Amino acid sequence: MTNRNKIIAGILALIVSFGVGFFSKPAKTITKTEIKEVVKEVKVVEQHNNIITTTHTVTVPGGTITTDVTTHDDTVIDTNDHTNVSIDAKKEVVVTRDSGLTIQALAVIDPSNLTDRQYGIYVKKRVIGNVSVGATVTTDKKVGIAVGLDF
Repeated sequence: MTNRNKIIAGILALIVSFGVGFFSKPAKTITKTEIKEVVKEVKVVEQHNNIITTTHTVTVPGGTITTDVTTHDDTVIDTNDHTNVSIDAKKEVVVTRDSGLTIQALAVIDPSNLTDRQYGIYVKKRVIGNVSVGATVTTDKKVGIAVGLDF
C-alpha cells in the first residue's frame, strides 16, 4: 500500500468515524426537579351573639309596680384552625446534543534540535460511547491517526 493510499484510507476512516459518532451518540439529558412546599394556616373565628333579655313586671294590688329585668348572655365563640399543606413539584427536562468533537493546536519540537519546530492541528471525534478517533496533520505534511478511550 502506497503512502497516498494510506492517507486516503486515513481520511476516509476519519470521515466515517465522524458520521458514525454523530449519529450513534446518545443525547445528554439533564433533569431538574423543583419542589415547593406551601403551608397555609387559616384561623376562623366566628362569634354568635345571643343576649336574652327577660322583663318581668309585677303589679301589686296597692298600685306598686315592680319590674324585674333579667339579662342572660348566651354568646358562642367558635374557633377553627385549619392547616393546609400542599406540595408543588415542577419537573423540567433539558436535552442537549454534545458533538464530542475536539479541535486542538499542536506544536512538536525535537529536544536535540530546538530550532526544528513543527506545528499542526489535532482533531478528535467520539465515535461510539467513550471510544474516540483522532487525526493529526503537521506543517511538514505528516499525518497521524489515534484511537483512544475518554474517561
